[in-house]
Amino acid sequence: MKQLGRIMLVALGFGLVAVVLSSIPNKGAAASGSAPVTVVNTPLPVQGTVDVSQNGSWNVAASQNGVWSVGVNNTPNVSVTNTPTVDAQQMGSWNVGITGNTSENPLFTQDVDQPGRHPYRDSCGQAIPTGTISAQCFLATVPAGKELVVEMVSISTFTNGAQVVNQGLEDNMLFTQLFPNDFFLTSQLVRMYFAPGQAPSCYSNFNGGGSVGVTGAFNCVIHGYLISK
Repeated sequence: MKQLGRIMLVALGFGLVAVVLSSIPNKGAAASGSAPVTVVNTPLPVQGTVDVSQNGSWNVAASQNGVWSVGVNNTPNVSVTNTPTVDAQQMGSWNVGITGNTSENPLFTQDVDQPGRHPYRDSCGQAIPTGTISAQCFLATVPAGKELVVEMVSISTFTNGAQVVNQGLEDNMLFTQLFPNDFFLTSQLVRMYFAPGQAPSCYSNFNGGGSVGVTGAFNCVIHGYLISK
């Protein structure tokens, strides 16, 4: 019982202290003469070295201001060797036209192989000794890069008593006509082609020579034109 009485006395004491403290009046503290404060963001100079390192990926956007001059230095030299050969062939139909050819401004053309642009004439001949049974002469060699087209051949032979059997140009035998005084003439239109480097030849064959000590004569003339190869 004594113990219980002591506890109740202690509790009663704490209660009386609380009542006394609550009866004391409270007075708040106020600041006198207060004024507003303004802070200006004044930049401060910074000295020293600032190191910046990338942390993660950066996205950089740039726009052109004025004219840009772009140059490439140390460009490599490229050479292509062992290029393959490419075979190409037409697939489908081709339509080829010439533009700019109008009646007001016509496009002029010319035939570069027209015979009148490259006329050709050559001749050869020889004396016919007594007792000879044939005669032959060679014309000029056809120039490189050209082809000779012969359109007319004229061969005349004076035999002094012998009779002409045949005469012609290369292996082309031509018609021969006899004139008085043992004069044989061939003059004929032909169409013969001779390649570059070839030397055409004319010939005449007859059946024996004329009088002893008297010679005959053989002559060949060709007309035509040259074309480019």
